[in-house]
Amino acid sequence: MHTLVISDLHLGNGGEYDAFAGAEELPAFLDHVASEPTRVIVNGDGFDFLTNEDPLELRPERAAAQAGAIVAAPATRGVLTALGRVLAGGGEVTFRMGNHDIELALPEVQGIVRDALGQPPECAARLAFVRCDDNPIVEVSGVRIAVFHGEHDDGCNQIDAPRLAPGQHEKYQYAVGSRLVKQILNPLTRQHGMRFLRLLKPDFRGAVLTALAVAPEAVKAVFKQASIDIDWHLFGEQKSGSEDTDDVSLGLDERLRDALLHLGDAARRALAASLGCAWAASEEAQDEGAAAGVSVALARAGLRHHPGPRTQARVDRRQLDEAERLGMKYKADVVIVGHTHTAWCVQKTPERVVVNTGTWTWMMAPPPLEAGDDVWAAFVAELRQNPPLPPDGEKHARTFKCLTAALISPHPAGGAAVQLVKWEGGQIKTLEAEHARR
Repeated sequence: MHTLVISDLHLGNGGEYDAFAGAEELPAFLDHVASEPTRVIVNGDGFDFLTNEDPLELRPERAAAQAGAIVAAPATRGVLTALGRVLAGGGEVTFRMGNHDIELALPEVQGIVRDALGQPPECAARLAFVRCDDNPIVEVSGVRIAVFHGEHDDGCNQIDAPRLAPGQHEKYQYAVGSRLVKQILNPLTRQHGMRFLRLLKPDFRGAVLTALAVAPEAVKAVFKQASIDIDWHLFGEQKSGSEDTDDVSLGLDERLRDALLHLGDAARRALAASLGCAWAASEEAQDEGAAAGVSVALARAGLRHHPGPRTQARVDRRQLDEAERLGMKYKADVVIVGHTHTAWCVQKTPERVVVNTGTWTWMMAPPPLEAGDDVWAAFVAELRQNPPLPPDGEKHARTFKCLTAALISPHPAGGAAVQLVKWEGGQIKTLEAEHARR
């Protein structure tokens, strides 16, 4: 049986926050691969439960309503119907939880997804839901494959797994990244038309910096609307006479400090003054040239970790080292991760293959980090003028989709053939291939 691992689909409810890019392609890809019995693993963030206006609380009834809206969306329905055909053909489907779909831990949500696949009980029995802390090992021809979404190594998006146990749901605390999405990025998208922000998953702190570069006044308004102290969360400053806050830090002050480090403290204070922060002197407000320099610095820092259009570029060394640690811990010959939306396949050691499966969402291509300030200034200006990024208006800020997956099959010489593949033009294109052995 072939094993196909896909991740970060971010299937949504069809609204303005959706970033899923494979409405036509993914069903065709699944039908192509599963022409014979296939095990399909959706490795985290298959669904996106943050694409709504609901409070950030884990409630079974609310999660069930969100799931109902998601499975009813035409694009989601097409994908789930195709996964149903995988089951009908004798295959298996597993949804492994990610930081955008922790709601899959709830039986009420599982039942809605199971029904949406439209299969009789004997086929539906081959559908499984796996929590982030459950056994990650599957086997192909004796080769041990460890499958992790990858959010566990991202401090902004870690899942509070113990609170997903039955009876603990109401105590669940969503990750900082989820809070940034719901309280800051979603309102910026809805109220200020900054739809490019939905393309910047999963570096939500970077997305906030990018929003600051494009429309600082809008960011200021959204912080105020959400009753979030912009002085503390962006600059680490307390208002005069106030006590230390007991609020959880969003981790934005450190990213902002690093972004403006080469411009000096005057730039930091000038940005604070423009945002109305009480501790920054108003007379330090920046002139037009200084403002442009700050915007460029914020955008470059905010998009530093964004993968860009090069499918196999920018291997995340930290994630690679963490995958190696997990491979040793679980005695795995192959480690498969997702989460970062960057597809790559490497042979970390002679004993182990590491793959990141990438994403099936729309993405935005920023300029190269080494590009000049004039290029980055033009990029920021385009985002200001064209925040929804319609395809016919793109010049510096281009959108693209890179539809990638890991395909593992028995190797004729023993062990398993591990391929990083891309679905392109109705065909499977192999980007990289490795031979994994026991």
